[in-house]
Amino acid sequence: MNLALIVFINSLAGVSTLVAQDQWHWPEKSKNLKVLPKNTSADQLQDVMHGFTRGLGVRCSYCHKGDPEQPFTKWDFASDEIPKKDAARVMMRMVGDIHKDLEKLDHDDDHDHAHDHDRDHGDMNEKNESGVTCYTCHHGRPHPRTLEAELAIKYERGGVDQALTTYQSLKKAYYGRGVFDFGEESLNNFGYKILQAGKTDDAIKILQANADLFPESGNVWDSLAEAYMKSGDKKSARQYYEKSLALDPRNQHAQEMLKQLD
Repeated sequence: MNLALIVFINSLAGVSTLVAQDQWHWPEKSKNLKVLPKNTSADQLQDVMHGFTRGLGVRCSYCHKGDPEQPFTKWDFASDEIPKKDAARVMMRMVGDIHKDLEKLDHDDDHDHAHDHDRDHGDMNEKNESGVTCYTCHHGRPHPRTLEAELAIKYERGGVDQALTTYQSLKKAYYGRGVFDFGEESLNNFGYKILQAGKTDDAIKILQANADLFPESGNVWDSLAEAYMKSGDKKSARQYYEKSLALDPRNQHAQEMLKQLD
């Protein structure tokens, strides 16, 4: 993989230079490089590694053999003992392939539009500079899961209360950081998946929580009404279909369901 590309990738993630611990220095001649060029300099290696830790929100020990309580001079950075190091190499190759494909797309786009406008003030072709980085998918987390996926894991392990507690804790920690989608659709979709799995009572709790978060959305009340309808509680279903229709008079689903309930 082109080293300049890798350094550029990580610079986009907001890489900064950190102070090495205990007089440790980044090696001018690194050992056991399998993706990066053999002549990678110390500064280049530092930029790449810091890009990984920032992109995944992890420490060096995530991939490298060493005690976080000990200075880097005692670490074995060349070791392949930790499996995540090989996983990182796979990801590096994948990002390299993505950038090659993006370069092809950029080239085709430049060729297609090169003569769209007759301009006399220089080359106006625009390059795609939206480089893919670790942060593009990971957003500072080791596992690039969606909010729905995170909730599903917690639900399987601890039930609906654990899932809803996780939602609140994730929102407190990550809201506004571009990590998860905390809009109404995430919890709504999760609730529907639980409903489709036949866990009607749990789905009602999830969809009620979403309605509490987005009380001005006709869609969330429609979803809650649907869950109550499936549970057999037609009185509650009617109440929430009416609420949904009051918020969104064009909601055809609520209109049809209310006709069925008449």
